[in-house]
Amino acid sequence: MLNFDSGQLFYPASESLFTCPAGSASAGSTILVGQLVSGNMVTNIDPVGQKVTAGFPLPNRAGYPNFINQNPLVRNDSQFGVRVDRSFGEHDRIFARYLFAQSNFLDPGSGYTTLPTFGDTIFFRGQNVATGWTHTFGPALLNEVHLGFQRNDPLTQCQECPRPAGFEENFGIKNLSAPNPSLEGFPFFSFSNFSGVGDSNYRPTLSLEQTEDYGDDLTWTHGRHTLVVGDDFQWWQNLPWESPYSPHGQFTQNGQYSSLAGELPGTSGVSDLADLELGYTALAARSVQYKDSNFVSGTFLDWFGQDDIRVGPNLSVNLGLRYEFRGPPVDR
Repeated sequence: MLNFDSGQLFYPASESLFTCPAGSASAGSTILVGQLVSGNMVTNIDPVGQKVTAGFPLPNRAGYPNFINQNPLVRNDSQFGVRVDRSFGEHDRIFARYLFAQSNFLDPGSGYTTLPTFGDTIFFRGQNVATGWTHTFGPALLNEVHLGFQRNDPLTQCQECPRPAGFEENFGIKNLSAPNPSLEGFPFFSFSNFSGVGDSNYRPTLSLEQTEDYGDDLTWTHGRHTLVVGDDFQWWQNLPWESPYSPHGQFTQNGQYSSLAGELPGTSGVSDLADLELGYTALAARSVQYKDSNFVSGTFLDWFGQDDIRVGPNLSVNLGLRYEFRGPPVDR
């Protein structure tokens, strides 16, 4: 008859199947047995486990939870705009405008874990340029031309990424390395009962976008009618687009190895951490290969015509027709 204390941990490498002998309470049953971890203290911690547990900060409060991340959420915004208007005689007016906006955002608790240094950053820079020319041909005919350009540069990234070259490979996990230098990060290790350790694994997300806009409107007033015809053409581009799955690798510890597959009660609260310290993981995933997506452009083409008819002093009718074409994106 084998008797183990509730909450006892075991060395997974020593585990084997044992058939309960006749006369015992579970005679004929096959159970897992193994060598006990003395005092439930893992003294020879796996090298990977040493690197991961170093990511846990020291407690800063009593009780449970025993740590609170007190790093503040930080956001810095900058923006400005410039506009110039100029008239040339009675028939021509032009304007030019430039807008700039930039934001740096650090959220220490938005990553996969709330532990320090594993938060996320969001960087955004937007620029807009526009110009327009209004020409009056006469009292009844007016033409307006506008040109515009918008460029957005957003980047969502884990707080300390990219890590130094070779950071992932130095963990010593077989076949684990960054797909490219820009994706170096701290592999994410999740637990059932403890805060996870590691960088967000859906980062970075980069999408550099730009749009060109060209339009022209011609307005003619004649008696009760105000007719407008025009067009608006847009070409957009996504220069690179990057959002790889699990670029740093991710590992799940559920405690199944050091707990005799859950046969003993009272071990689930610590066996997941023990599995890490003993060098065992229940699930692992990573990106083996990754290539950015690139879209040359997409096209939006619009044409319209409308007529505002003054039927009477208190009634007007608006008639219009519009055609819009949305071209599909073209992959480089």
